[in-house]
Amino acid sequence: MKHTNRRYIVTLALVAAGILIFGSLLRPRQPSTDQPVPGLSQADRGRLARYAQRRELDDMTEYFRTVVNDANRRIVQLPSLGRTGLVWAPGVVLTVRTERRFPDAATLSTSAGDIGVVPSIAGPHLPIATLRMPETTGFVEVLRRRAALLDPGSWTVALWRRNRELHFTPAHFLGIAPVQCDEQPVDELLSSVSWTEEMAGGGVFDLDGRLLGVIVPCGDRFVAADAESIEMLLREGSTVESRLLGRYGLRLGPLTEEEVEHYGNGEGVVVREVWTGYLAAQAGFMPGDIVVALNAEPIGSPEQLEPLTAPAGVEAFDVAIRRRGTPVVLQLPTDPSRPDRTPATTGAFGLVWEPPPEGYVIDTVIPGSPADMVGIRPGDRLLRIDGAEPANLAQVGAVLAPGRTTPAFVELERRHRRWGVLLPVAVEREPSDG
Repeated sequence: MKHTNRRYIVTLALVAAGILIFGSLLRPRQPSTDQPVPGLSQADRGRLARYAQRRELDDMTEYFRTVVNDANRRIVQLPSLGRTGLVWAPGVVLTVRTERRFPDAATLSTSAGDIGVVPSIAGPHLPIATLRMPETTGFVEVLRRRAALLDPGSWTVALWRRNRELHFTPAHFLGIAPVQCDEQPVDELLSSVSWTEEMAGGGVFDLDGRLLGVIVPCGDRFVAADAESIEMLLREGSTVESRLLGRYGLRLGPLTEEEVEHYGNGEGVVVREVWTGYLAAQAGFMPGDIVVALNAEPIGSPEQLEPLTAPAGVEAFDVAIRRRGTPVVLQLPTDPSRPDRTPATTGAFGLVWEPPPEGYVIDTVIPGSPADMVGIRPGDRLLRIDGAEPANLAQVGAVLAPGRTTPAFVELERRHRRWGVLLPVAVEREPSDG
């Protein structure tokens, strides 16, 4: 009896399977999108394809708008700067520096009106800047994602504010490439979109609303620097050396062994750069000065100058320096709101004349030469040699002749900064046998 039941069940299963197979063979086929649809003309098929494409584009546009709406509280307008900012952390707005010197204050647009914000990280060597804002503004910080995890060809969306309105453009992510933005190396997000100054400070997001990169100035163009590069720039901008540079236009460093031998003294820190339009230049600092004391306290490292970065109501500091062996005390003011420069000449029509350029423009630097090895580049302007202005090019050649036996300290100018370097003695090459 049990054997009969099993045979009955198997027979029913076979019959049911046969019915399913037979039914699937008789079921009408859906027309393939790759095959012509019977009864449709060529024009009808074209209209149908365009309609499908339009539906797909509309769906994508609606999806992009969803990403834009989600990012609305993370992207802010800085009206006084005329550019975009990103809420990088609670109370911190990240933006970019497009001017020679970042302003000492700015305004931030909020739902309650414009409020004042002040920079916390900014410097002439950085393409970015940060501003402090109240944490009660209702803005939300951006979520970040490593761009290296994104597949080439993926859709992204760039967001920025213009005239207090949020703008966006879709873009294809094409990969990552290293690029040098002045003296700062960053990783650039390659994209199907060309970035413009109008987008500066805006962000590039994935379709989950996570930040991939920030649109920053880079030489004579704009690039999208990946979020990891931005974090690296922020770490650089937080050091004592960078804060001194951002506030005073003054870059300092420890003395090298060659400099100790050249100056005959290893005490203090050396002034590497002085940027025009900043407080250090107004106070009279020069490249090659050796800072030995701050308010009579001896200085042995740049970190000991940290009190300069937070003056706490101090109007000026007494900075003792040694200039070519001569002790000098300079008054370094702390108020960065002082005018950038004093006009050279003001005419009756309100015209301001720039003073004529100093020094001699370097046309060529021979690869592998001592000048090349210490970083001198074509276009640099030579101002002084060992503290003295050369009267003519013949004197420059005589001082820097290959036969000299001692190093020379040369002061140069490059894009609004004066910097100095110890030029070592040239080593004459042995004549080759071949």
